[in-house]
Amino acid sequence: MKKTFLVLGLLMLSIFGPSIYSQTDTLPDIKSYVDASSIIIDRMDSIKATVDSVKAEILLVTENTEGEKLFGGDIDWYNFAFAFLAFLVACFSAVYDFRGFRESKRTADNVTRVSLEVQMAQFDDLIRHLYRNLICTMAFTNKILEKKEHVEYPSEEHLMKLKVLPEDVLHLEKYNDNNSIYKMMHEFKLLLRNYDIEIDTAMMHLKDGRISVEVLRNDLDTLTFKPLYLTKRILDITYYMANLKGGNKSISPFKNAASIIVREHFSKLKENRGPLDMCRYLDLNFATGNAEVERPYDGLRRSRVILMDAAKGQNTLNYNDIYKDNETYHEYCGLLETLCEQDEAFTPFRDSMTLGEFEFNKYFLTMLSIDATVEYKKIHMIKIL
Repeated sequence: MKKTFLVLGLLMLSIFGPSIYSQTDTLPDIKSYVDASSIIIDRMDSIKATVDSVKAEILLVTENTEGEKLFGGDIDWYNFAFAFLAFLVACFSAVYDFRGFRESKRTADNVTRVSLEVQMAQFDDLIRHLYRNLICTMAFTNKILEKKEHVEYPSEEHLMKLKVLPEDVLHLEKYNDNNSIYKMMHEFKLLLRNYDIEIDTAMMHLKDGRISVEVLRNDLDTLTFKPLYLTKRILDITYYMANLKGGNKSISPFKNAASIIVREHFSKLKENRGPLDMCRYLDLNFATGNAEVERPYDGLRRSRVILMDAAKGQNTLNYNDIYKDNETYHEYCGLLETLCEQDEAFTPFRDSMTLGEFEFNKYFLTMLSIDATVEYKKIHMIKIL
């Protein structure tokens, strides 16, 4: 544009320069005046033509250098393109920053310890699950051994439900700031994994008619031993965690586990909804004490001894440890009364359980015997082809 205006200025000088010079040299007669006027008119026409020509060039240059309009506005297409590109870059940067924030938060969460309350709540559910496993194991063990030969096996669903998922309960990454807890949790995770492997092995043997009953007894002994043994390991971990700096030292892991088992026994008894099948009742109290008994019940004896050793004087449960309200208590009393009507042998058990407190270790095997009898009728057996 500057070049165009410079050309216009030079043209103007070239036009008016000769005109001024010629006026100073004209004669003061009429003829000279007319001739001068004619020259000026010619010059003006020439100027106008020149100006029109320059104007046309200016308009052409303007059109060639002006950006295209968008929607009739003054938005330059190039500016719009750069702005849109900047917007896209900003969006990608925002997404990247958010993902970075999320990963940073996840990293921070991974190094944060799980609170004692949260971990114990997860352990409580695992204790309940392990006790139900023991009930189911004793029920199908009774069904298998009463045949005296390997001709049937419990449906796979019964064994598959025994499995535990260590990753649902143990979060090792949460304990990378405490070497002792991490080690205990890691060992426990391996025990749970081994338990799942033992369940798979037993299921494989039970479905194979070529496996002898003696081999099955060993498999069933292992499955009978593990639930209470794993429960004892849970108590060790929670006791250690509770006694860490800032922990709740008044907590009693054993009493808590015993309360969970009794409440599960009450739930199982409610499921019966009728008289106990006394012809299928197997009194497991012969597994009490330190005297070895026949497999697979010896697994129950050994694990019970291990669990009760963890009581440390805390095996006495009272009313508040078990019953949520009076209604629950009276319902349980009614169920025990029905048991006594079926068999007077349950009278000492009823009298103890309906008092303000009772000894858990003394009546644990009676509870397990009742629960396994309730579960017995739910076990579906499949004939080996």
